[in-house]
Amino acid sequence: MNDHDEPADPHAATTRILRLLWDSPDRPPSKRGPKPKLELDQIVRTAIDIADTDGLAGISMQRVADQLDVAVGSLYTYVPGKPALLAAMLDTAVGWSTLPHELPGDWRQQFEAWAREDWEDYRQHPWIIELATTAPIVPGPNMMNWMESALQVLAPTTLSAADKMAVVNAVDVYVRGTAREAHAAARQPAPGTKEARDEFVGSRPLFERFPNIANVMAVDPTLFTTVNSEFGLQRLLDGIELFIASQAK
Repeated sequence: MNDHDEPADPHAATTRILRLLWDSPDRPPSKRGPKPKLELDQIVRTAIDIADTDGLAGISMQRVADQLDVAVGSLYTYVPGKPALLAAMLDTAVGWSTLPHELPGDWRQQFEAWAREDWEDYRQHPWIIELATTAPIVPGPNMMNWMESALQVLAPTTLSAADKMAVVNAVDVYVRGTAREAHAAARQPAPGTKEARDEFVGSRPLFERFPNIANVMAVDPTLFTTVNSEFGLQRLLDGIELFIASQAK
């Protein structure tokens, strides 16, 4: 078996992943025979440990089996393949977050706390960003619980169901997008890259052509590579607050 040992039919593959996430996460021991050596949670957490160290590129069914000191074939008793394992990892990560409606304060304070908590999770586990933005989203129980909670935060407002969903999506997309940009900005460039760039810019009167950029450079050159997530969050919530007020009239 290999990491891609999944049904060729996307419908069948997705169904297998959904059953893994929803039906019976850990296979119960049979009435006869030895107790199963592994549990799904153990497999998923091992994969998460690998991703925390080596990113998603380090994940393979063989690598997880080696870490657990079992034959790779035994993993397929619990997980049908790597796509299912990745889906289980993502749903597990979603479950780490405090549900938005359980956070203190009004809707705005709850959304602020949700955003900051997610940013911290993304900072500590950057593979979540990659998985949440590149892999097909298969809704597991933690993901559905989170979405239900986020919509519940807006229940006291007069927004329509469609507008509530649009607000949640807008904030969620913003949080994930800025987390991705912050992660990219934090990467160290290859040796010599910054020096070559500075030498080139310094040798030419480029800023005479770009006076507005020159003004920013005069204040702080790092502003070009700084992701001010909090500023954008507050302006986004300002707009949502005005929209909620307009719908209440």
